[in-house]
Amino acid sequence: MHRSTVLLLCCFMLILAITPATIAQDDATYEPGACPFAVPDGESVDCGTLFVPEDRNDPNSPEIALAVAIVRAENGAPLPDPIIYLEGGPGGSAISSLDSWFDSPYRQDRDVILIDQRGTGLSEPGLFCIPEEDSVDIFAETEQCRDDLLDRGINIDAYTSATNAADINALRVALGYDQVNLYGVSYGTRLALTVMRDFPDGIRSVVLDSPYPPAADAFNDDGANFAYALNTLAADCAADATCNAAFPQLETFFVDLVTDANAEPIVVDMGDGPQELTGGDLIEILYGYFYDTTIIPYLPAIIYDIADGSTDALIAWEDSLPTEDGTDADYGEDAYDDEYGYAYGPLEDLSDEEFDDLLMDVLDFDDVDDLYDYLDSLSDDDFFALMDEIEADLNGGDSAGDGGGMVDLADIGEADGMFQSVTCAEEVPFTSQDAQAALLANAPAVIREHFQDSLIESVEVCEIWGVPLSGPIEDEIVVSDIPTLILVGQYDVATPPRWATLAAEGLSNVTVAEFPGAGHALIDATPCSITISIGFMADPASPPNLTCLGEIGAPAFYVP
Repeated sequence: MHRSTVLLLCCFMLILAITPATIAQDDATYEPGACPFAVPDGESVDCGTLFVPEDRNDPNSPEIALAVAIVRAENGAPLPDPIIYLEGGPGGSAISSLDSWFDSPYRQDRDVILIDQRGTGLSEPGLFCIPEEDSVDIFAETEQCRDDLLDRGINIDAYTSATNAADINALRVALGYDQVNLYGVSYGTRLALTVMRDFPDGIRSVVLDSPYPPAADAFNDDGANFAYALNTLAADCAADATCNAAFPQLETFFVDLVTDANAEPIVVDMGDGPQELTGGDLIEILYGYFYDTTIIPYLPAIIYDIADGSTDALIAWEDSLPTEDGTDADYGEDAYDDEYGYAYGPLEDLSDEEFDDLLMDVLDFDDVDDLYDYLDSLSDDDFFALMDEIEADLNGGDSAGDGGGMVDLADIGEADGMFQSVTCAEEVPFTSQDAQAALLANAPAVIREHFQDSLIESVEVCEIWGVPLSGPIEDEIVVSDIPTLILVGQYDVATPPRWATLAAEGLSNVTVAEFPGAGHALIDATPCSITISIGFMADPASPPNLTCLGEIGAPAFYVP
């Protein structure tokens, strides 16, 4: 759920010693202010707002307000070059994942600056689409969202990577930093590359995590990316004697399963009750699973399970996930807070035993099994209402669910309108059914047909959205000598290794690190990715140490 609260940004650390005031730099002004969300005790987060023109080419353009939060360095003595984190999407909120930065080694000796890019998160205006209830017509939803945003006076043409990059540069200047380090994930890497292209001054180093370079043509490549990931999975399974014995001919098996499901949908309970899955549904489900490094070892078993209408391997994967205290989750009493994503307020700080004891006391249960039988009987809405009520009592009347008027960061969703404005402007001009067909020439027919239909739908959606198409510069390789580290997962279906190679073509001072068995977004996926990234930012002038990559092998596939 989008909250229209404007997030105010606190000032740069040197300004903290004086009375807060508006800071003007070029076309931007920066105003420090209180954070509109709960900050845990002991954590140092400063907040404020960067005001920039919506359209820098229009002298009469209204201002938009970009929400920023600065997570201060843990050691209390930050280096002079902070990290500006650029979220993916386009349309994702950097500030919504604030809690993940509190224990992050990236902020050991550097401040980390989170900015909700224009149109996203807590920034105003937000380009959020609210579809009609039960609507399944993507074209009607797109038209409705476009009209709603235009009726609010929003210039949807002004939300592009180039305008976004100008905002990032304005942020650096307004905060007074001579140099910053950029860390971008997914679309955040495209934004980082655009900053490198348009505003190279003041950029000390760049980490491109799961790169999506302007020269990549996402609509054309999407199907080929999936076919590559599926082929890689099948090859790795075939090379593992145990996996191959349990799940032989994995690619052929999946293709046959998709073909059969297109003819007669299969029924599987994916956790929300029985549902029919077509072949297209299976492709989209597997596509989504390839993102997550933790689930990749379970994919052969999941594919075979789904064919039997089972989710045993999915359950086994869920049970393997660590809880916040580092133990394995069993999705019973040890993981309720983790399972339901309860992230803020007093309940977050309780151990599993303390959490159980509190609920047993409040709800008057003598047996923990009886307690969890009761909790399991609740709907999600009833469970959250109960947690809010308990936290309200612990907080003296203010629940974490509403924070006493504060924003619940868990409610921040994806800004679909921002996604449409960026991708429609920057992908459609370079989209070609012939180019897609050439890339998919050797793919199985059911995969080829699925993604051909998807491309046509995407182009038709963009015709409805109606933003101006970008010029050739948004399809060109970015040339830069800024020290750059590229991280990419072997199985990354969204930004595959060949996009990393493409991004590196124009970078004269670049190191590419490909992670075996990994999916999308490596920022905290493995200790190795963290070690390499932090080592690189510590000394971007020297080649980073990639030794730990040699210690990562192929996935250890799960076999029941």
